[in-house]
Amino acid sequence: MRFLGVHHRHQMSIAEVEDVIHDERPEAVCVELPPDDYRKFLEVSSYLETEMKVAMVTACDLGAEVFLVDWEKSLLERRLRGIIPGGSRELWEKFAAGDVPGFLRRVRDEGRDLAAVQEVLLKDRDAVIAHKIARVEEGTGGSMVAVLGASHVDGVRRFLENPEEREAFMGKRSIQPGRVLRLPCDEVSVYY
Repeated sequence: MRFLGVHHRHQMSIAEVEDVIHDERPEAVCVELPPDDYRKFLEVSSYLETEMKVAMVTACDLGAEVFLVDWEKSLLERRLRGIIPGGSRELWEKFAAGDVPGFLRRVRDEGRDLAAVQEVLLKDRDAVIAHKIARVEEGTGGSMVAVLGASHVDGVRRFLENPEEREAFMGKRSIQPGRVLRLPCDEVSVYY
C-alpha cells in the first residue's frame, strides 16, 4: 500500500498524484471522496480538489480499479448535526459546498464546539477511511495507492495497522462507516 498525502488545491500535489499512479501502476486506487458526493469533483475544471479528479482519471486510464473510501457525506452531516444542532444556514451551506475551512470558521464564529467538530472531521473520518481501505484490500489483494489529504495519512495508517483499535474506536463512537463505491471508469471517461 502506498499512501499519497496531498495538499488540496496545490499544483505540486496534482502533478505528484499523476506521477505516482503512473510509476506504481497499482491494481487499485483508493480516493478520499465520499461515495454520495463525488460527481462534483469529476466536473471540476478549476483547482478545487483537482488532485482527486486526476487520481480517478489517471487510474482509469491505466486500467486500475478506483474506490471511493471517504465517509458518505450524508452520514458525516448527520454526525455533525448531532454535535452542533441547529446552526445557521451559512454554516450548512459551507458544509454542503465542501468548504471545510469556511465551515470551521462558521463553527468557531457561532460559538460551537470546534474541538468536537474537528475530531469528527479528522479522527472519525480516519477510522472510516481505514475501515474502507481494509475492505478494499481484502477484496483486491493487489497493489494499491491511497490518495488522501495529508492530514489523514498518519491516522489512517495507524488505524489500518491496528484493526482492533479501529473497530473499538468506531464501536465506542457508534460510527457507521457506510459503503465503499467502486467507481465505474466509463463514468469517469465522460468528464475528460
